[in-house]
Amino acid sequence: MPDEKEVLQQERTLTDADVDAVIDRMFQRLRLNVGDGVLSLAWKALLLGIVGLAYYGLKKG
Repeated sequence: MPDEKEVLQQERTLTDADVDAVIDRMFQRLRLNVGDGVLSLAWKALLLGIVGLAYYGLKKG
């Protein structure tokens, strides 16, 4: 039987499916806590900021 030190030092790896499941669960909890409307507004603001930054770069240089 391995001692406690060996058990704690074992390398742990996550598969892609594990990572996807964690991300999906986090996003689902965020949607429940914050609400779809706020996330939608934040997404639109992010896209508008990216487009505005691109336009500023186009005009400036």
